[in-house]
Amino acid sequence: VKSTSIQSVSSIEELKSLVNPSDEMFGKVEVLIFKLAVCLEHSHKSDTSSKKAIIYIDDEPVNVLVESSGNNVIAKVRDMRYYVAILRLCLDAMKRRYAQYLDGAIELATVLKPEFVIAETDILRSMNLDTGTTSRKHAHNAMMRLDATTYKVLSAPKAFMDEFKIKEYFAKVSHFDVRNYAKTIDDRVAYQIELSNSQIQSLFEECKNQDSSLLLQVDHRIYNERNPLAFIFTFFSSSMKLGSINRYTFQSLKDNIAPNMQLREFKIQLSALLFKHRLEQRDDSGNKIDYIEWTADKKVIKIINAKFNGIEVSIPDGETIFVQRDTNYERMTMNKRISSRRINNRISPQSQAACVSKNDE
Repeated sequence: VKSTSIQSVSSIEELKSLVNPSDEMFGKVEVLIFKLAVCLEHSHKSDTSSKKAIIYIDDEPVNVLVESSGNNVIAKVRDMRYYVAILRLCLDAMKRRYAQYLDGAIELATVLKPEFVIAETDILRSMNLDTGTTSRKHAHNAMMRLDATTYKVLSAPKAFMDEFKIKEYFAKVSHFDVRNYAKTIDDRVAYQIELSNSQIQSLFEECKNQDSSLLLQVDHRIYNERNPLAFIFTFFSSSMKLGSINRYTFQSLKDNIAPNMQLREFKIQLSALLFKHRLEQRDDSGNKIDYIEWTADKKVIKIINAKFNGIEVSIPDGETIFVQRDTNYERMTMNKRISSRRINNRISPQSQAACVSKNDE
C-alpha cells in the first residue's frame, strides 16, 4: 500500500465526512460476496493463507478456493463488518456523484470511477464504533486481510455462474482493493479503495433505481457482534424475509452459515450460543418453566427458545430448528444507543405446527 498523500477522485468532489450521525446504520453487501463470506475463518487465531472450502447454493455444493496474497492470512468472518461499512460508504459517495451528474457538474465517466476515498474515522463512525487508536488498529488489520483475500470458484452450477456473471472458473472475486492508505490533502487518514466493475454497476443501479435494490441490506447489529458464529448467523439472516418462519436441520443450517465446520463442533457451538441467549419461558398460568433439554453429555441442546440480534430460534424436538427474523423491528439511535421493539408474535413450539409444514426442508 502506497503512502503518498491522497487527493479526491475529481476536483469537484470534496473530501468531507460522508457520515451523518443521524444516518441509519444498516450496511449493504453484494449478493455474491454474501454467499462467499461463509468461507472465511471463524477463529481469530487462524493463520491459514489458502484453503479449499465449500458453500451451498440452492442446496448444491460449490467448491471455492480462498487465498490470501502477500504475508496476510485469510480474512475472518468478523472482518466482513468493515466490508459492509465500506460498501455502504461507497454507495453514499456514488449517490453524491450521481446528484452532481444530474446537475450537469460532472461527466458520467466520473460517476463510474471505481476509486473512492474513505476516511478511516468515517468507517468506524458509520459502524457506531469509537475512533480511538485501538479501534483504528483493529480496523486496519481487518482491512488489510480483506484486501488480500480473494475467492476463486472452482466448480458451480451454470445457473450460479450466469446469475453472478462469472464467465470462467478460477475467476478471482475480491472484496475490494486498497490502493492507498495515507493522509489526505486536508490531513485526515483515509483509504483509497478500488471496487470491481460489477460492484460499480451494482452501486450505480442502486443510485438510479431508488425503489429496487441489487444490494442486500445487512442488520447493523453485526457491527458490535463479537461471537463469530453469532456474527455469521446474523449476517446470513439478513437475507431472510421479515416474519417468515424458516426451517432447518443442524446440517442444513451448518451448510448455510458454517459449511466448513465439523457438524459435531457446530452443534456444540450453536448450543452454547443459544443457551447464552435463551428466552424465559412461562406456562399458561404465567409461571416460569425450564423449557430447556440437553443431550446426555450436556453438550448439544435438544429443546430451547432463544433470541439474539433480532433473530428468534426455536428447537422443539432436538432435530428441527425454526428461525424467524424480528417482525416488529424498529431501529432508533438516541444518545448512541440502539433499541428495538419486542417481537409480538413470538415463534414457539406450540405455534409452529400450524405455521410450518413438516415435510419441507
